[in-house]
Amino acid sequence: MPLPGYSDQVRRQTRIQLDQFRSLQSKWEELSNDGLTSVTAAVNTGLEIGYSDLPTHWPPALLAFHDLKERYVRKLTVQVYDHLQALDHILFRLSQIHQKLTTVVETLDRLLDSTSSTVSSDASKTTDPPIFRVAGLRYLVNFTHDLLAMYQRDLKWRQETLTVIPQLTSRSSGVALLSAWLNSVELDKGRLLDFKDLLEFELDL
Repeated sequence: MPLPGYSDQVRRQTRIQLDQFRSLQSKWEELSNDGLTSVTAAVNTGLEIGYSDLPTHWPPALLAFHDLKERYVRKLTVQVYDHLQALDHILFRLSQIHQKLTTVVETLDRLLDSTSSTVSSDASKTTDPPIFRVAGLRYLVNFTHDLLAMYQRDLKWRQETLTVIPQLTSRSSGVALLSAWLNSVELDKGRLLDFKDLLEFELDL
């Protein structure tokens, strides 16, 4: 049974916002996974352009066609642009999700501010009493702040790939970038799992 200090309305609104946060997290993961296809295609096509400068890339019989390389590079350049455009669209959608996450956290901040005086007067032994089962509202809000900052770093890194991909010159650097994208290097998977488990417990999901 939750300790005194929170109205039913605050509990209800907090639950709604936390559910929304969880939903946006799932969409973030889905979009990031979708983006891997465009990243992979852009990286591979971009590297193929670089390989076209190697003499061993062309069979001797094809060297007689003096403009073959230029036409080939133009074709690949258009393909890279298309892949990067698709990636840019995904990044735009990620930025929209980040904005929605920010709105959720701001709403939780307002809910916390609205309870500060009530909690201080009603809670005799703690200034952050449980709002559902064990965790206090302040603890939950601070957790979402940490995750929001994490998603901000992740978004920034992914946006930077748009300028990094055209500059890749080796297969190893391309593989490293793809691995970083796949593994979401800016996201602490342990913290994300902790938050998921916490909400499942607190919200009885």
